[in-house]
Amino acid sequence: MKKGIVFSVYGYTYVSWTVSDGFVQMKDVKPVPVTSTTKGLNKDIKVEFRIFLKGEGIDTELNVHAKGNPNAEITVSGLNLVKVKQFLDKKDWYYK
Repeated sequence: MKKGIVFSVYGYTYVSWTVSDGFVQMKDVKPVPVTSTTKGLNKDIKVEFRIFLKGEGIDTELNVHAKGNPNAEITVSGLNLVKVKQFLDKKDWYYK
């Protein structure tokens, strides 16, 4: 891969990211923050999401918007992004 390329992470070890054609060392990567938005966020889901973030030690803000279809925005990068997406996928919660 060339310097400056943006790529998606499929998994990780403690020293490298798993990408489509192999591995990239974490020390050589600058994670790009990504904002994800959830939809249909009821009170119970919001509480569970906050408990997950605290339990994983993910230091970020969960911005909740209660008007209309309740949703939340979260901005994370690197391993925290992988953890958040895995959590949302496991719960089958919508996000984009």
